[in-house]
Amino acid sequence: GKFDIRANVGYTPEELEKINPAIVQHKETLLNFVSKGMTTSSLIMINPEIKNLVYNTFKVTSFIFSAITPKEGSKGLLFAGTESKESIFTEGDKELITILASQIGQALENARLFEKTWLSQQSLERKVEERTKELKLAIEEVQKISKRKTDFVSSVSHELRTPLTSIKGYASILLTGKLGKLPPEVHERLDKINRHSDELTHLVNDLLDISRIESGKMIMKKETLDLKAVMEQISDLLSVQLKERELKLIVDIKDDARNISADSSQINRVFINLIGNALKFTPAGGQISITGSKKENLIQIDVSDTGCGMPQEALELIFEEFYRVDNDINQNVKGTGLGLSLVKHIIEAHGGKIWVKSKEASGSTFSFTLPQ
Repeated sequence: GKFDIRANVGYTPEELEKINPAIVQHKETLLNFVSKGMTTSSLIMINPEIKNLVYNTFKVTSFIFSAITPKEGSKGLLFAGTESKESIFTEGDKELITILASQIGQALENARLFEKTWLSQQSLERKVEERTKELKLAIEEVQKISKRKTDFVSSVSHELRTPLTSIKGYASILLTGKLGKLPPEVHERLDKINRHSDELTHLVNDLLDISRIESGKMIMKKETLDLKAVMEQISDLLSVQLKERELKLIVDIKDDARNISADSSQINRVFINLIGNALKFTPAGGQISITGSKKENLIQIDVSDTGCGMPQEALELIFEEFYRVDNDINQNVKGTGLGLSLVKHIIEAHGGKIWVKSKEASGSTFSFTLPQ
């Protein structure tokens, strides 16, 4: 709503002190001029009173006013004049001043946009820094909780091992009949104690292994293994179950994918878990396929079955501890929900990744990578 002199050439400070009041006096006329974005050398024709401002205050004989109008922010005007009666502004001079005023307006607009962008960037950087700190604190808290959970599971599992060993040991001794012949009903119950002790021991061992891998205490003894030889051993081990279930196992390992770098005992656990799941969820007459192929510097192994498959919402949860897909088979078959979690930990400890693709009634494919 007011004019400030931002820059000048040709006037002394004393002269500027006289110019300022005159501009204030004719403010409304000049504001109207600026608001319309005008350029003129005959402002006197619009408002004769401006003649006093031009000739007596600015003390010029020839002049040009040109509006400076950026899109937003402060607007203004550019005034140019000459005292010499011989130097009259031409139309070319008027055009040049108009271009200059336009460029000044554009420069002001660019400066405003740059400042706005810079301030937004600074604000964004501050927010990112704040969120990063919050995220770091949240991650640290999650890590503490995870460590407490791992330590708790490890401690409880260790504590369970001793009584389990005793229970299984005494049950085994009684079952041998060394302490006397057992009635059939006692033998049957001791056999259940022995069997359930084995299941509980297996659960405790899986929990301990998961906690060891999470804490980095389990070292993978990697060596170069022949994947075909590994699969032959696994096939022999599971041949009876495959025959009983009337399932066909197809193994196709490409020649350039035979060599893997892995811990022999741990990688066997991976295959036994994955093929064991395929056995459980594939109906009689179905098929389980194991394929191995080279993908850049990794070996990708796919374990596919023609079983019942899984719903899409289960795919994101399948590798979590104690998670079991809600289906008829799982409701009738015992399980801990630790097998796939253990498999994931073993694969990641080898520097690989594991994922699954599945559709209900269309089977499942578990894929994982290992270093060559």
